[in-house]
Amino acid sequence: MEMQSDNTMNNHIVNIEQLDPIATKEIYKDFISGKVINKYDMSNNEFILSAKFSELIKHIDIYKKLYDLLGFELIAIGDDSYYIARPERDSLNEIGANIQVILIVLCRGLATRGISPEILKDPKGGINAQIINDIGSEEETERILKACDIATPLVKSIESIMVDRALMHKTSADRYVLSNAGSFMYRLLLETDMQLSL
Repeated sequence: MEMQSDNTMNNHIVNIEQLDPIATKEIYKDFISGKVINKYDMSNNEFILSAKFSELIKHIDIYKKLYDLLGFELIAIGDDSYYIARPERDSLNEIGANIQVILIVLCRGLATRGISPEILKDPKGGINAQIINDIGSEEETERILKACDIATPLVKSIESIMVDRALMHKTSADRYVLSNAGSFMYRLLLETDMQLSL
């Protein structure tokens, strides 16, 4: 049996003593349930700095090694969000596609109503379930959602695909706004759309 060199073994040592045990458990719980950890959480209809994100960033190299040892890859969404995935899994492609479809459908639906999609990024703005379901019940939108196997009423899919994964927040006024990760994805879609228009 071949012995590993000290250097190889040291590369796999994770010094967890520096980690906050409570925050580490909360981070693990969110990641394993498929959530994104965002720089800001929602509290009283305002964005507040996330303690979990702060802990993650403070010890990012340790967390990367730790999740690597568990068979996951720690992936950044822009500069303000992280999630984990197993490198060999393709299931995220379907989820990612559904997220894009939902964002496009919402933005187009808002624009046709004369509402700027930027309202989705405003913690005091956002949109309510009625607007979401009205957008989802439009004929063309229904066809798109059905083709992508996205459930209606649309607010149900917003809850299960966007809110449960922390891509959107639900405010205390029952309005939906994009999280850091959701905003980053929205911005990417907007940039892609603008490039295709040129």
